[in-house]
Amino acid sequence: MRQLTSSLFIFLVPFIISCNKTKEETSLSITGSWELRKSYGGFIAVDTVYYLPGNGNILTFSTTTYQSFSQGRLIETASYKIIKDTTAGQISNRLVLNNRPDFEKIFIEMDSERLKWIDNMPDHGIIEYQRIH
Repeated sequence: MRQLTSSLFIFLVPFIISCNKTKEETSLSITGSWELRKSYGGFIAVDTVYYLPGNGNILTFSTTTYQSFSQGRLIETASYKIIKDTTAGQISNRLVLNNRPDFEKIFIEMDSERLKWIDNMPDHGIIEYQRIH
């Protein structure tokens, strides 16, 4: 019986460890460039607005710095970090600019190709970007 338990333990440990590695390897990164594709929601912009590729409205993220371009011109540079936040009643990823967590709350959702920028203002508009680099 003891030999069976040891064999089972030896078999399960590598399996469990390999599952954890896969989870870490598939984590997504915000680094790169993202171009505006769609804005919708909120009280002001009720209609969905679509943006064509090459519109020049781009967000660029390095490992620590964020830049925002409007029609190809740099309009903002800031340091950033992503933290977990429960303001919305669930755990969400929140983008904190210039180390000011008390400032505007910007929530993000993303996959490998899309980035959603969700403003926590009363308007609650959503802006979607597509990864371009």
